[in-house]
Amino acid sequence: MLRVSKSKFAHDFYLTVSSNLGITLVRALGGIAAARLLGPAGRGELAAAIAWTGILGLIAQLGLPQAITYFTAKYSEDTDDIVYSWLVLALIQSTVAIVIGCGLAYSLLSKSKPQTLNAVFLYLWVIPPMLLTTYLNTTAQGKKEFVYFGVTRFLAGSILLISSLTGFLFRWQSSIEILRLMVFLQYLLVTIALSWAFSSFINFRFTGRPKWIPPLLKYGSRSYVAGLSWIANARIDQFIMSFSISASQLGLYAVAVSYSGVLFPILGALANVLFPHIAGVRHQIAIRKIWSTLIVTLLFGIVGVVILAILAPWGIPWLFGEPFYASVPPARLLLIGSIFLGGNYVLGDGLRGLDKPGLPSIGEAIGLVVTISGLLILLPSMGIMGAAWTSLASYSTVFIILTLLMVLISSSIKKNSSI
Repeated sequence: MLRVSKSKFAHDFYLTVSSNLGITLVRALGGIAAARLLGPAGRGELAAAIAWTGILGLIAQLGLPQAITYFTAKYSEDTDDIVYSWLVLALIQSTVAIVIGCGLAYSLLSKSKPQTLNAVFLYLWVIPPMLLTTYLNTTAQGKKEFVYFGVTRFLAGSILLISSLTGFLFRWQSSIEILRLMVFLQYLLVTIALSWAFSSFINFRFTGRPKWIPPLLKYGSRSYVAGLSWIANARIDQFIMSFSISASQLGLYAVAVSYSGVLFPILGALANVLFPHIAGVRHQIAIRKIWSTLIVTLLFGIVGVVILAILAPWGIPWLFGEPFYASVPPARLLLIGSIFLGGNYVLGDGLRGLDKPGLPSIGEAIGLVVTISGLLILLPSMGIMGAAWTSLASYSTVFIILTLLMVLISSSIKKNSSI
């Protein structure tokens, strides 16, 4: 039985790595195309719109992605009712997020950055399809439908590239024109994703019984702070920078983030597969899988980061254009941070798979405090380098805390199993 489980784990991992490699490529090409098309200022407006939507969409999720994966993996026979429940929640969440987002953006951006405000207003409308696509993907993840999981994520990752290439074709020079097409493509994607899911692994019926809403919200609330803090740590820097520094500086930082993020979809592949494979299995087996997954992730990350850091002074200007040479120093710091970020993803999903979704909240919440404090202190004096140092400090702090928590959990499980 264990052999079959290992074989299935390996199959799903290789499948996810393959899709993540494709996602890495199209996202990198999308970032390059957008930077060359729009320049630092336009790229900054694009980054601001994406950061605002990402943060607000995450806040609206209430921890549901982790809850959906967990319950769909553990109670596969109830998938239809789980889907009906998150559909109801997605409608409410999207409406609230858009209303709050419009009001907050107007209050922070209307006087100083009207062009950025227009970009944010437009892209907020991508929240409904973004939530639906996320919940469909986590349902597929829970049911171990990794072909669907990989293909839909690849298509989502291609949207910026398709939009930027279209911009080159029609000689667009405004971030607004790119964002309009991105919104349209997001709605097209969720239509395709829904049709595919309902015709393959979801035998959906409008039962009128969203009975899984309480369990989803209960589990989600336990992992919410961790999930919120984790993504916020990765995105809140650009969110704060969108109204505190120039669009050109934000554009330089967005390119640094894009370059340093090349490895992360690969580093996250093992965690993507790990979560549903340890949900509900014996804890001793799960612990072994978590530690081995972490070691492989860290080793791969170190090798990749060394190579990319050496190539950065040549690679970034060649890929994104000479105006983005100033992105090299922050990109190198963010590359180091990506090693810890990948480890945090594995440890966080490992704890959730052990039915300990509240524990990652400890490390991630402290990391969020480090991020916000660091940005307030370092951003005014050091600019984008201050933001990069802050991200590195935050990711490494979270990694240390989550590692200590996993050691304690491992010791407790080992002790109990020996009694």
